[in-house]
Amino acid sequence: MKGQKRVRHEQRRPGRIPAAILEAYRATTFWVEAPSGRIALRDGEPSAQLDELLVKHGVESCAFITAWNPKSRQLAAGENARRQRELERRATKQGYAILPGVGAPDDGSWTPERSCLVLGITRAAALRLGAAAGQYAIVVGREAKPAKVVSCLSV
Repeated sequence: MKGQKRVRHEQRRPGRIPAAILEAYRATTFWVEAPSGRIALRDGEPSAQLDELLVKHGVESCAFITAWNPKSRQLAAGENARRQRELERRATKQGYAILPGVGAPDDGSWTPERSCLVLGITRAAALRLGAAAGQYAIVVGREAKPAKVVSCLSV
């Protein structure tokens, strides 16, 4: 019982992603539609294909971001599409190249979400973009490092 109370308290603390949501992100494959083919990103896993893509584009970092279903609240398809177009417009206006993608749960428990990989963006700039899109978290990548789910809540 005491442990359950602590978990509930941690879930409500500002800057913390609810545990169930974080686990869902960790059980998701983030697919990038690259010119050379699909690239799978997963939390905590390195990707030689992502490294190759970053080198090809002359950048060291990237972020996988969606504007769909902010804070895991289901929105209508049209609203999600509008939000995603706005996110992509903001990223390109800031000078970043983007590639389309989709976040898909391993267990099929929710509808895959249209997303994009933003090339060359710093972690701080990516967190601001994710927070502006109302997201709990984004996935960041760096050359020769594993992809990582990071919280946007403390931005």
